[in-house]
Amino acid sequence: MVDIVKEAQTQIANAIGTGSPEEQIIGSVVLAAFVIMTSSIGLVGTLILVPVVLLFAFLGFLRLIPAVDDRWPL
Repeated sequence: MVDIVKEAQTQIANAIGTGSPEEQIIGSVVLAAFVIMTSSIGLVGTLILVPVVLLFAFLGFLRLIPAVDDRWPL
């Protein structure tokens, strides 16, 4: 479990888009899986956080378009 928490912590920077679009997509999916797996925040928290994290994955897919990635602020 400790390794999973460390992996989730390392993926936060990727999920917000500091790396490549591919890293952002992977980081977001890893964080969504971590939120679902732990369920320590309860059902309502999970239902609120998972769509937010997956929104970052959607932004990563948009960044696969070169024009969008050129204007990405991070």
